[in-house]
Amino acid sequence: MRDPARPGPAGPGRRRWIGWAAPLAAAALVLAVIAASLAVVRGGHTRATSQPAAVPPYYVALTAPAYPDVYDGNATAAEVRATATGAVLAKVVPPRPYVHFAGVTAAADHRTFVLVAEEKSHPPEQPPQPGEGPHPYYQPSRFYLLRFDPGTGRASLRALPAAFIPANAEVHDMALSPDGTSLAADIGRDYTGSHLTVFDLATGNERAWSFKTCAQCNPSSGGLGFGGTNVDALSWTADGKHIAFAGPNRARWPSHGTVRLLDVTLPGSDLLADSRPVAEPPPGDHLNDVMWRGAIITPDGRTVVIVEELASNSAPLKVRDRLLKISVATGRVTVVNDLNILAGYRYEQVMYSSASGSVLVVSGARKGETAGILRGDRYTPIPWDRHIATAIW
Repeated sequence: MRDPARPGPAGPGRRRWIGWAAPLAAAALVLAVIAASLAVVRGGHTRATSQPAAVPPYYVALTAPAYPDVYDGNATAAEVRATATGAVLAKVVPPRPYVHFAGVTAAADHRTFVLVAEEKSHPPEQPPQPGEGPHPYYQPSRFYLLRFDPGTGRASLRALPAAFIPANAEVHDMALSPDGTSLAADIGRDYTGSHLTVFDLATGNERAWSFKTCAQCNPSSGGLGFGGTNVDALSWTADGKHIAFAGPNRARWPSHGTVRLLDVTLPGSDLLADSRPVAEPPPGDHLNDVMWRGAIITPDGRTVVIVEELASNSAPLKVRDRLLKISVATGRVTVVNDLNILAGYRYEQVMYSSASGSVLVVSGARKGETAGILRGDRYTPIPWDRHIATAIW
């Protein structure tokens, strides 16, 4: 499916739509330390003189020299930037043989990040299997741990075990736990299933959850099903025990998406049986095709923040997105903003939420290549540029 607000056809590296999401996605670390190409750039002082209140001072932006596209994962660098000024404090490039970064996630200290690096930009499709369509080939990928030291202004990059991402698999979405010790990731392939996996970065152990909507169906995992590795598709609560993901409201009704909360401390591997719904989608309007482009839970677990797309199925084409807040306790929906994508707005991304969700950092809430801080209905722009595909605080 082509994104109506973005130019060009969907290439073979583009993500599939997940069926149930379409209607709406101190032990030492066990690290394989790569002594390969680290590009570290000192970028001046790390202190911000006018830091916006309640927003962390640093973030990591994935950038590209040409038109950046988060859905294609074409970023050629990861830059640590100052929130107040946009100044680049440090920069890393993908170590060889990788050529671009496809996604980024952050711990609660806002100095510890995980990147996913990929090898090829436009891999070929694999031959179809009997009874199935063509299989996209997913470029080899690897997770990297990025640490930023504000005292020295330097960033270090270390590789996580290569076995975390199986051969010919794609990282659809990921989220680093608040304490930086666990990484949740939606990893898999089209046609052959995917799993929500949590990696223990101290031990290298992993657990996987998935669900099936029918006996013949391939396993599925939580996530929103858009291209690239989304920053607002998986999220943790502050206690580090619960992960929010988008999925069906019940096993035999996959077309009705909802946000569910998984308790990772409990035994089990069934993603639906071991989770509970916390936010149902609001009713649509006369624009009758509804999709969710982002869905996170606030760290306190009380609010779900959703970027909802509303698109017409017939001419004239109309595409809007709404930024919503849904109360977990009451189900009450609050519309934060409502944008006409075809009027020059980009799809919104929620890149940061305060503990309660009262403060958000979003991109796409104003025309052009923009980002800003939302406090209620008050919007404060922050320095941003056209080379940024996505970012995380």
